[in-house]
Amino acid sequence: MEAIPQSSLPARDVDYLASHGITVQEAERQLALLRRPPPAARLVRPCVVGDGIRRLDEDQRQRFIAAGKAAALAGRVSKLVPASGAATRMFQAPLSLATRDDLNTESLRRLAEATENPKQAQEAQAVIDLLDRAESLPFFADLAHHLAERGLGSDLASRWERPQAVLSTMLHATKGLGYGELPKGLIPFHRTPDEGSSRGHRTALEEQLAEAVAYTQDRTGRCQLHFTVSQEHESAFKRHILQAQTRLAGCATFEISSSSQSSKTRTLALDGQGNLLRDADGNLHLHPGGHGSLLTNLEEFEGDLVVIKNIDNVVPRRSQGLSAEWKSALIGLASELQQRSFELAAAVEGGAAGATREAARFLAAELGYPPLDTLDEHQVAEWLNRPLRVCGMVPNTGEPGGGPFWVLDSAFGPAPRIGPQIVEKGQIDTAEPAQKKILEGATHFNPVDLICAPRDCHGEPFDLARFVDPNTAFVASKKLAGQPFQPLERPGLWNGAMAGWNTLFVEVPLATFAPVKTVLDLLRPEHQG
Repeated sequence: MEAIPQSSLPARDVDYLASHGITVQEAERQLALLRRPPPAARLVRPCVVGDGIRRLDEDQRQRFIAAGKAAALAGRVSKLVPASGAATRMFQAPLSLATRDDLNTESLRRLAEATENPKQAQEAQAVIDLLDRAESLPFFADLAHHLAERGLGSDLASRWERPQAVLSTMLHATKGLGYGELPKGLIPFHRTPDEGSSRGHRTALEEQLAEAVAYTQDRTGRCQLHFTVSQEHESAFKRHILQAQTRLAGCATFEISSSSQSSKTRTLALDGQGNLLRDADGNLHLHPGGHGSLLTNLEEFEGDLVVIKNIDNVVPRRSQGLSAEWKSALIGLASELQQRSFELAAAVEGGAAGATREAARFLAAELGYPPLDTLDEHQVAEWLNRPLRVCGMVPNTGEPGGGPFWVLDSAFGPAPRIGPQIVEKGQIDTAEPAQKKILEGATHFNPVDLICAPRDCHGEPFDLARFVDPNTAFVASKKLAGQPFQPLERPGLWNGAMAGWNTLFVEVPLATFAPVKTVLDLLRPEHQG
C-alpha cells in the first residue's frame, strides 16, 4: 500500500499524534502494516542442543558462575523486570464468573459439565478448583479477614453457599482485596511464615528483589533494579518498593528505578469495518504496542550487563538458589563473549594480521554466523559491533509461547542468512505443513531468561532501534467494550526487537522456570514451597 500523504490525515489527527510524540510518517508506516501485515517468519529448523543451543558441563558452569559473580561485584550487573502487566489474565476465570448473580454450588457444577461452551466449562472448573483449595493460596488469611468483615465467615464456610461473594471479595477493591484490578507484580505469590514478612506473604515484586541479591550485588552491597510499570499504578508500585526495601534491608542496599511505556510507542488500530479505530471523542485510538515497546525503556536504562526476567517467573526466596546460580552462569558467559567481541573488534579495526579471519571463526563458532568463504573486513566488523544477548532455554513441556529456531534472516544485510532467533508461535504460518512440522519439532521453550549487553566496545549504549526487524510486527485480534478490533503490536522485546542482536542460546534446567499465568499456578508445588 502506498504511504498516505499528510493531507489525507485531518489536522486534528496530526495534532493528536504529535501530542503523543508520534510523527505522521510513523502513523503512515503503521497503517500500511495494518493494511498489509508483514510475512510470517521462515523457519529452517529448530535449535536443539548441539545445533543452536549450548549445553554447559559442570566445569564450564562453575567457571561462568565465578565470572558472573566477579562481574556483579564490579558493579556491572543490573536487572530489568517488565512489570506493567495487569493481573486480569491471571484471574480471568473468576473475573468471568464473578458477576453472575445466580452463582452457587449447583450452577458452578452445571457450567463445568456443560459441553456446548467449552471455554465457560473450563472457567467454571477453574473456579471450583480455586474454591476447593483456597486455604493454600498465599493470600488466604487476607481473604478470610475481608470476608469476616463482610459477615461471611472467616473460615470460608460460605464459599459454596455464596461463591459470588467470595470471588468479588478477592477481585474488587470496593469489596475487598482488589486483585483483579492490580498489576501482577503487586499480587501475593508466596507465603513466608518463617522469613520475617510482616504480612505473612511476599508479592512477585518483593520476590524479584530478593532473588536479585544473589547475582546483582556489588562490592558495596548495592543491587540495581529497574521495573517497568503502568502509569496508573506507579504510585502503588513506589509505595510497595519502599516497604519491600525495608523488609530486605539486612540483605542489600537497593538502587531501584522505574519507568512506563512511552506514549510514542503506542500504535494505531482498525475497527471491525477496517477503518481507523477512534474513541468516543473522535480521537484516534492509540493502543499499547506490546512488550516490544519496552525496548525504549531498556535503552534509556543504560545498563552494562542487564538481566531481563518476567515479573511472574519467580519462586519463593528459600528456593531461589538454583535459579540464582544459573543467572550468574549466564552473566559470566555473556561477560566473556562481550569481552572477546570487543578484543576482536579492536584487532579488526586496527588491521592486525589475521584478525578478520579469527573474528569470523569466533562469530561462526559462538554466535551462529555462517562461515565466510570471502572474508570481508567491513562485514565482520559490523557483525561484531552489535548488542549481545545470552538466552536461557528450558526443555519444552508444552507451555504456550515462543522458542529458539534457525530462521532465514534478511533484515540485516543484502543477502539473507540463516541465524538463531526466538520466534513466537503467532509469527509462524502453521497452515503451511512444512513450517508446522518444524514448530512441532522444537525441543526447547523461551522462558524470557535473558542477559543483555547493550553497550558497544567504547562503553556507549547502542542505538537499539537499528537492530529491530520491522517485519516481525503483527496485527492482533482483540475486543474493546465487546467489539472486535485489530491493533498493531510492535516486534516483541525478546524476538523481533532483538532480531539483529548477536545471540547465544543456552540450556537451563526446567526447575528455573516457574511462571504464574493463572491464579491456580500459585497452587503448584514450586510456589507452595
